[in-house]
Amino acid sequence: MTAQHSITYVLILVIIMLLVLNIKLVQVWTIQMLCQLLLLLFPAMPVIYKIIMWGM
Repeated sequence: MTAQHSITYVLILVIIMLLVLNIKLVQVWTIQMLCQLLLLLFPAMPVIYKIIMWGM
């Protein structure tokens, strides 16, 4: 087990603990973040589509 792996393991445990402790808060925050992302991406959709089409 390398140092990198143990750090990742600790981070995962911390995240799980935070999720368990703040599940309601996290849910609300996640929903708000998703809504904000959708609102940000919605006007950019035609641009993203053009970029994807141009890329192909």
